Amino acid sequence: MICVDEGRAIGTTSFCESRFQQFPSWGESISLYLLPEYAGQGYGKALLEAALCELKQLGFRDIFLWVLEENHHARLFYEKMGFNVSDAFLEDQIGGKPLREVQYTYRLPDCVVRPSKAGDKHSTDGADDGGAESEPGREDVRKGVCCEQKIMPVGMGGEMRNF
Repeated sequence: MICVDEGRAIGTTSFCESRFQQFPSWGESISLYLLPEYAGQGYGKALLEAALCELKQLGFRDIFLWVLEENHHARLFYEKMGFNVSDAFLEDQIGGKPLREVQYTYRLPDCVVRPSKAGDKHSTDGADDGGAESEPGREDVRKGVCCEQKIMPVGMGGEMRNF
């Protein structure tokens, strides 16, 4: 899946059924990348939420991903998004440098949507959501990802495209 802003591909995410035998029936978020100048503007959150929504539609409830242990920025992002670090890790070498990846897990919640006043803006849990807005006439009362609505931060000209 790619995120496009004004015709320019600015981010990508990939996901699938778990590639690891010890996690059968889990969904896996393989990657999430943004051009550096788009970081911190809500695009990463939108990409991750879209990927989680797609994984949920594929029938997965439990999701995991791997993050380089030294990538504190990414780890904080996933923790803010509700992921929890597990005890699992991978030892790897990239370019001859030993690296450790830690696993994060997430359980997709059930969604509940109830009517609200048309045009109202709602946050899901009081946290900074990057300006996420519910569909007019509906109030989003979930905690986590709700697949009935595609959420894009206000003011973003971006769109998600599957490829």
